[in-house]
Amino acid sequence: MTEAEQVRLQALVDKFIADASEFCDSVRVFGTIHDGPTDSTDTFTDGGGNLYAQHAQVREWLIQQDEISRLGTPTKEEDDP
Repeated sequence: MTEAEQVRLQALVDKFIADASEFCDSVRVFGTIHDGPTDSTDTFTDGGGNLYAQHAQVREWLIQQDEISRLGTPTKEEDDP
Protein backbone atom coordinates (compact mmCIF):
# COMPACT_ATOMS: atom_id res chain seq x y z
CA MET A 1 0.00 0.00 0.00
CA THR A 2 1.41 3.35 -0.97
CA GLU A 3 1.68 6.25 1.43
CA ALA A 4 -1.06 8.07 -0.50
CA GLU A 5 -3.35 5.04 -0.14
CA GLN A 6 -2.60 4.89 3.60
CA VAL A 7 -3.53 8.56 3.97
CA ARG A 8 -6.76 8.01 2.00
CA LEU A 9 -7.66 4.93 4.05
CA GLN A 10 -7.03 6.78 7.32
CA ALA A 11 -9.25 9.63 6.12
CA LEU A 12 -12.05 7.15 5.30
CA VAL A 13 -11.73 5.44 8.69
CA ASP A 14 -11.64 8.80 10.49
CA LYS A 15 -14.82 9.89 8.68
CA PHE A 16 -16.57 6.60 9.48
CA ILE A 17 -15.62 6.86 13.17
CA ALA A 18 -16.83 10.46 13.33
CA ASP A 19 -20.13 9.62 11.57
CA ALA A 20 -20.77 6.49 13.65
CA SER A 21 -19.88 8.31 16.87
CA GLU A 22 -23.02 10.42 16.43
CA PHE A 23 -25.00 7.26 17.26
CA CYS A 24 -22.56 5.09 19.23
CA ASP A 25 -20.80 5.60 22.56
CA SER A 26 -17.68 3.98 21.15
CA VAL A 27 -16.46 2.72 17.79
CA ARG A 28 -13.54 0.42 16.90
CA VAL A 29 -12.55 -0.36 13.30
CA PHE A 30 -10.22 -3.20 12.30
CA GLY A 31 -8.79 -3.88 8.89
CA THR A 32 -6.23 -6.00 7.13
CA ILE A 33 -4.19 -4.96 4.13
CA HIS A 34 -2.33 -7.31 1.80
CA ASP A 35 1.12 -5.97 1.01
CA GLY A 36 1.91 -7.36 -2.44
CA PRO A 37 5.66 -6.69 -2.61
CA THR A 38 6.38 -8.44 0.71
CA ASP A 39 3.45 -10.89 0.39
CA SER A 40 2.44 -10.14 3.96
CA THR A 41 -0.71 -8.99 5.67
CA ASP A 42 -0.62 -5.81 7.67
CA THR A 43 -3.27 -4.78 10.16
CA PHE A 44 -4.64 -1.50 11.36
CA THR A 45 -7.15 -0.40 13.95
CA ASP A 46 -8.53 2.91 15.07
CA GLY A 47 -11.37 4.00 17.25
CA GLY A 48 -13.18 6.70 19.09
CA GLY A 49 -15.09 7.09 22.30
CA ASN A 50 -14.69 5.12 25.50
CA LEU A 51 -11.59 2.96 25.15
CA TYR A 52 -12.66 0.62 27.96
CA ALA A 53 -16.01 0.02 26.23
CA GLN A 54 -14.18 -0.72 22.97
CA HIS A 55 -11.93 -3.23 24.73
CA ALA A 56 -14.84 -4.94 26.47
CA GLN A 57 -16.89 -5.15 23.28
CA VAL A 58 -14.02 -6.72 21.33
CA ARG A 59 -13.33 -9.15 24.17
CA GLU A 60 -17.00 -10.14 24.37
CA TRP A 61 -17.12 -10.69 20.60
CA LEU A 62 -14.00 -12.87 20.72
CA ILE A 63 -15.44 -14.97 23.55
CA GLN A 64 -18.71 -15.42 21.63
CA GLN A 65 -16.85 -16.47 18.47
CA ASP A 66 -14.73 -18.93 20.43
CA GLU A 67 -17.88 -20.39 21.98
CA ILE A 68 -19.57 -20.72 18.60
CA SER A 69 -16.51 -22.54 17.29
CA ARG A 70 -16.33 -24.76 20.37
CA LEU A 71 -19.98 -25.76 20.18
CA GLY A 72 -20.14 -25.88 16.42
CA THR A 73 -22.91 -24.26 14.45
CA PRO A 74 -25.66 -26.32 12.90
CA THR A 75 -25.84 -26.41 9.12
CA LYS A 76 -28.97 -25.35 7.26
CA GLU A 77 -29.95 -29.00 6.80
CA GLU A 78 -29.62 -29.70 10.53
CA ASP A 79 -31.93 -26.76 11.29
CA ASP A 80 -34.74 -28.11 9.11
CA PRO A 81 -37.26 -30.44 10.82
